[in-house]
Amino acid sequence: MIAGHCDDPPSPAELADCTGVTRATVSGLLDGMERDGLVVREVDPTDRRHIQVQLTKEGRALLDRIRPAYCRWFSELVDSLTEAERQLLIVLLEKIQLQLAAVRSEDNHPSKAA
Repeated sequence: MIAGHCDDPPSPAELADCTGVTRATVSGLLDGMERDGLVVREVDPTDRRHIQVQLTKEGRALLDRIRPAYCRWFSELVDSLTEAERQLLIVLLEKIQLQLAAVRSEDNHPSKAA
């Protein structure tokens, strides 16, 4: 999930969950991005208790400018991998992503009292 690339704009909490960082980290990043005019936080029209994050026109322009260079850079990183190695990398990254989700879930809902 990337802000501006979803049917529904994500909340700060959803951004934290899908990127594997804390909500405090996302909040700090969004503060800076909002200050720079790259994103806006808006109240969800269907539930005023929730906030949605939207890219601004300037944010979309920045994303459009940096995406090609990022894609080239990432392609260079994996170019030396064989197809089998790329498939293995995908499997391993998916396992890590699942483990991160499990750890986050445990952190958010500890099962035993301290």
